[in-house]
Amino acid sequence: MKAGFPFAATIRLAMLVALGMAVRLFAIEIQGGGTDYITWARANYFGGITPLYLKLADALLDFRYAIDETALGYPPGYPAVLAAFKLLGLEDLQSMRVAQAAIDCAGVPLSYYLLRRAGVHVALALCGAALYAVYPLWAFGSTFLLAEFASPVLLLGALALTVHCADRERPATALLAATGGYLGVAALIRPDLLMLPGMLGAWIVWRHTNWRGVAAAGVLLAGFAVPMSGWGLHNRLVHGHWIFSTTGGGNALWEGLGALPNPYGFVLDDLAASEVLRSKGMKRLSVEGDRYFRSEYFRAWREHPEFVLSVIKWRWTNLLTDSETWLPEAESTSRLDRFLDQCGVLLVLVAAIAFRRSPVRLLIVVVPVVYALASIGMTHWEPRYVRYVHLSYLFALLMLLDLAVVQVGRFSRRAGLAVLALPCAATAWAAGDVVASARYEADAARAIALAGAAEEKGTLAPGIDLCRLDFEPAVAAARLSRRGCDLDLVTSPEPFFYQAAATVPVPEGSVVILRYAGRIETGGLAVGLVTEDDARFIAQASHPAAGEFEGRLTGYAGRGDAVRVMVSNFHPGGGSSQATLSRVEVQCHPVACTAGAPGRQTGQDANPKSPHDAR
Repeated sequence: MKAGFPFAATIRLAMLVALGMAVRLFAIEIQGGGTDYITWARANYFGGITPLYLKLADALLDFRYAIDETALGYPPGYPAVLAAFKLLGLEDLQSMRVAQAAIDCAGVPLSYYLLRRAGVHVALALCGAALYAVYPLWAFGSTFLLAEFASPVLLLGALALTVHCADRERPATALLAATGGYLGVAALIRPDLLMLPGMLGAWIVWRHTNWRGVAAAGVLLAGFAVPMSGWGLHNRLVHGHWIFSTTGGGNALWEGLGALPNPYGFVLDDLAASEVLRSKGMKRLSVEGDRYFRSEYFRAWREHPEFVLSVIKWRWTNLLTDSETWLPEAESTSRLDRFLDQCGVLLVLVAAIAFRRSPVRLLIVVVPVVYALASIGMTHWEPRYVRYVHLSYLFALLMLLDLAVVQVGRFSRRAGLAVLALPCAATAWAAGDVVASARYEADAARAIALAGAAEEKGTLAPGIDLCRLDFEPAVAAARLSRRGCDLDLVTSPEPFFYQAAATVPVPEGSVVILRYAGRIETGGLAVGLVTEDDARFIAQASHPAAGEFEGRLTGYAGRGDAVRVMVSNFHPGGGSSQATLSRVEVQCHPVACTAGAPGRQTGQDANPKSPHDAR
């Protein structure tokens, strides 16, 4: 199918790109790191790698990249992206995150293009584009200053270019060479894409089944070789070694075997890996260290093949069924995420069988997941590396829905349209749900940041202490008693059940800060802030062992008129817990909390919830 971008589709896609950009901007605000991204990332998301990329970007701009030893361990692609941002005047890291979000939004029209090339109904193709725009796995993952931010959009671009090249009787040589060059640049950004040209070249040969296919694949690989050879030649001239990727590959292979407990000395720990090399007089990311780790990896294959295969099986299982979770507050995409994790492989298998005679559909459905298994699945898996696996799952789902629309439409056009309307309505609901949830969480992040600044300045309004909080039992079996202001609590035996609660009226949009302390005699407790209807925790911490405990929680009250300070039994083995709360203080921002009405007693008719299950 010839699938271009007619005017109406272009307008719709532009709107979806704007929607995707809005979700990604919300994601940046929700995640934090606006004041000091590096410090935030070190504490929350692989922040130790970003300074190395920034250092290499500065080295590129100062023409010092050739003499920086760190460059051997990291290819120049992503540092070049950061350097380009700086040349464009984007010096602060938050602006770079916004630029990355804009790059990732290219996945919106690319998803539409691929689905239309596969013959999918235009409405379902727009659904695919909309889901790429709002799906938190892609939206949130694109905003971290790490090379893998680009993995999904790079793969989509590779698939789109390959389809465009091969979907003609005589593939254009210049376009094939340019596609190969694109793949080379992609591999210099993300080294795990190094084998992708081989898979795409094999598809081109199969697609044409004659000498033209072989010639086209050869041109593609030749184009790929140009940037890779340039990088290899650079390393040969400067460092004296032909290195076409990085010196980190051996480290990844060796540490990857440490994902499972073993008696062979493999450990999934950068510091431990560095210490192993140091004990042998080598440095991490050095040529010698890379060779040593590779030799150890292949020795493991020779001497312990069962163990290596067990690690690969573990990787494959996780790769296929375990993805990163972002914005769990959006119920629609959280359900979609769980469904794809659980059923995605089945969807791909069914789609591969159903469309086995359609080369384009097979390419789009199969390549992302199979390539992940053949690359990351064989080396070192982390969820952030393979966010593109869900592309296979989503495309398979949409293509099977398209098949259902066609089959039902043969009997009744009205019924076919009804089937088509269901995923369209679900996509619209998901988009609205994500935007509403993301906006709410962004408001919360902004308000919490302002409250934190007020707390640092000492300008928070006075709080409500334990003496003024009216705690009531949340279940009939819980026993509460006062000793002065201290609150003694003996819980019911059920693990994780709500036990005692105090209601605190708060103004709409307030941030609530809870400080508490006490002593657990037996069992364990969880302390949290929940919405007034007890349906969702807005902040929670657990203290599972006997002894002194204390904590500080911050939560956003949002649109509610009150929050509840909730104490739960946190005794995983079951049984009653006994504890004393000696301090509970609640402060609100931007105005003071009020002591308010006593918390309602739920008694035997209560439906207590686990702090793990409450949403």
